[in-house]
Amino acid sequence: MRGSGSKGSVIPVLANPRGRQPVLVEGDLPADLKVANKPGELEGVRNDSGIVFLKYRPYVICVMTTYLANERAGEEAITRISSLAYDVFDRLGRASDLGRVISPGNGGAR
Repeated sequence: MRGSGSKGSVIPVLANPRGRQPVLVEGDLPADLKVANKPGELEGVRNDSGIVFLKYRPYVICVMTTYLANERAGEEAITRISSLAYDVFDRLGRASDLGRVISPGNGGAR
């Protein structure tokens, strides 16, 4: 979004969804991690887009599914893709410029 009037307005909108929303992007992420997202659904379609405020490597994620015979499977796929993206960005955020992870055990933060 462009323009000075719109700069700070997106995150509060994403962080406070209206009504009961499915937990997709933030489903398997650490509970204390701030996520501002907007899931959406139609018959046979599930999607979620958001900002994940990872300490050293915040990122934007958008996952869309369509032609779903099983909508729950689409939701689970979004959660799994989000979890895999988190693992990559968490590792990148803990790595040096040479790719060496600088943390105990080289494991994930979860």
